[in-house]
Amino acid sequence: MKAFSVFILFAAVLSVGCGEKDQPKSDPKPPAKSDPKPVTNPKPDSTPEPAPAPEPAPAPEPAPAPEPAPAPEPKEDLEGAILSKEQVELALEQALDMKEALELREDGSYYEKGKDAAFEGWVKQVALNGKVQSLEMMQGGKKNGASLTWHQNGTRSMEGKFKNNQSDGAWIGWHQNGEKAGVRNYVEGVLHGEFFHAWPNGQSMMEGNYNNGTQDGEWVRWHENGQQQSEILYEAGKILGASYWNSNGDPVASRPDGSPAAPLR
Repeated sequence: MKAFSVFILFAAVLSVGCGEKDQPKSDPKPPAKSDPKPVTNPKPDSTPEPAPAPEPAPAPEPAPAPEPAPAPEPKEDLEGAILSKEQVELALEQALDMKEALELREDGSYYEKGKDAAFEGWVKQVALNGKVQSLEMMQGGKKNGASLTWHQNGTRSMEGKFKNNQSDGAWIGWHQNGEKAGVRNYVEGVLHGEFFHAWPNGQSMMEGNYNNGTQDGEWVRWHENGQQQSEILYEAGKILGASYWNSNGDPVASRPDGSPAAPLR
């Protein structure tokens, strides 16, 4: 019985071995190709290039310096003026340049060059810098009518009227800052009537009266700070009595001729 079992086992081994020899050989499947992976790390023997330095941010442009505020223009007190600004502008457009267009002849009258009739109309005088210095009306070749002069800064200096080349009537003056400088009156070129003058700050400087060119009556003067400086009584230009004060208000003695005996500062 035991020998029979060994025989069966031996036969089974032979059968398995013969089955393996009879099976056809098949080509083994090639290994599947995998996609190449990107190299993320540099080679061990290579030195990585340094990252480029960031460009510096542009410096901000400096803010422009603020322009200085223009100085305020002087405001003229034109109360009592003969000519308005509009009338002056129109007259300047019509005016001839006195030096270039006119000539003074032997009869004492002005003529336009090349013409026989005495000039009538507006004339102006212009400075080398191109600014107008004066504007005058002429009739019959002489100054007759309104006259106006200017300071170098362009503000009015004085305005009045001429009669046959002589100042006549009220003349008004202005300081360069536009403040009224005063009023004086003429009759045929001679001071006659009210006279008034003021400081550039508007404070009164002097008040009085002229009679045929001489001071007459009471004249009062003030310091620039408003303190009264003097009070003088005139008659035909002669001092009859006087009182004086310095700028602090202290009285100052007078001499026999009526003049102050000490400085009035």
